[in-house]
Amino acid sequence: MLTHLQSLLFELTSGNAKLFVFYFRHFLEPFSLPRELVDDSAMKAKVAQGKEFEIVVPEGKKFVDSYDRGIEQLGRDLPGLNRGLGSQFTTKQVIFWLIRCMSIASAFAGSFWMTFFSSLLQFLFLPYSLFVAICYGLETVFVLYSGHALVFPPLQLLIRSVLPAQYNPTVTIGPWFLCVFLVADQLLCFACVFKTPKGKTLPISTARLLQSVVYGFLNCKTYYLVLLPVIFGLEIPIFAWLIDAAFGLSAKISSFNGRFWGPLFYHVHRMGHIQQVYPDAHRFHHYLHDCTAFDAHIFGSGAPEEWLILMCDFVLALCFGCIPASLSHHVLGVSWYNKWGFHTRSDKPEFHADNFHADHHSLHRVNFGISVPFELFMKTTPAKMGDKTEWFGFLLQRLEDERKVCLRFTPVKNQPATDFFAVKRGSSGRAGGS
Repeated sequence: MLTHLQSLLFELTSGNAKLFVFYFRHFLEPFSLPRELVDDSAMKAKVAQGKEFEIVVPEGKKFVDSYDRGIEQLGRDLPGLNRGLGSQFTTKQVIFWLIRCMSIASAFAGSFWMTFFSSLLQFLFLPYSLFVAICYGLETVFVLYSGHALVFPPLQLLIRSVLPAQYNPTVTIGPWFLCVFLVADQLLCFACVFKTPKGKTLPISTARLLQSVVYGFLNCKTYYLVLLPVIFGLEIPIFAWLIDAAFGLSAKISSFNGRFWGPLFYHVHRMGHIQQVYPDAHRFHHYLHDCTAFDAHIFGSGAPEEWLILMCDFVLALCFGCIPASLSHHVLGVSWYNKWGFHTRSDKPEFHADNFHADHHSLHRVNFGISVPFELFMKTTPAKMGDKTEWFGFLLQRLEDERKVCLRFTPVKNQPATDFFAVKRGSSGRAGGS
């Protein structure tokens, strides 16, 4: 027992330190690439012209090969490589869900500190989830939560100072709110089983659907069973929520940051698939083969990855007296898009852009990001797809020599490039990572 505890502590310190060093060493590297590869707005502007164009990276081969070698070396250096991770995952699952049950019980007891300290136990039994939870959380908070955190507290104060209490209606977060919220979320997921804004959904078996309903609730919905009971009694100011929604105040800030979401998400997501790191965090999200809307949370993550996001929601509610960002109009919209845009398999042809993230859930070692061009540049699209694909009105081809990488975009007749704009923050898909 003592030996096992020492091993866990070694992973928690040495292993996580190596992960953080690699993460921050490569964090800004993508921003040396052509702007269109790392800035969503720049790519949209280029695509909107509907003309043939190229993105050339003079030292692109060196960039990609260096990152690949770094990921592989990191995997070899991390403690735990030869410890039979596959056989341990069931144990990790059981332990984590017991910890989650403790957190839920503490939450319903109304104690934030009991909830906080019980949640910390995951890092003792799933040591590498510390790195993933912190870095995934920083990226998600920067992109999704920043707008709400900057806009909603002052907006709420302004409305309270202008409107008398009797003209400022609120909804109280309580047991009924929790029940209605979860039922509405499940109904939205169920609707995606048949059809989404992308079109018809590929049919799945009843058994697979039931698996998603049960496991998806554990992995995605118990977040709210921890969050909401602690803040029972908090009031949602309806006018503030509606004004923020109508004018897109939070969304404007978050969308500005979100222009750079692609390379940020790719980096932490691919690291989350490293063999030793994967069972402690992201494998919880990949537990079921392929995906359905029930498997989607605020974005795409496993429950052990969401610790920092959960804590940020607590801070907003308990310290600033405003609703958690996960209940804001903008984040709820992203969550809804995540269900149908990323985690529902459309009945489109093989490797269609609409199934970019669904292909990640079936192939696992490809499509780590949210952008086909960046993925093709990094050579992490499906091997069977080769070096070219059709993407939102363009034939996209990757050309490489000894140093240079070129992405060539050629318009395809009768496939308007404006389709690109219908896909908000993502969609699309060789092997790398783990």
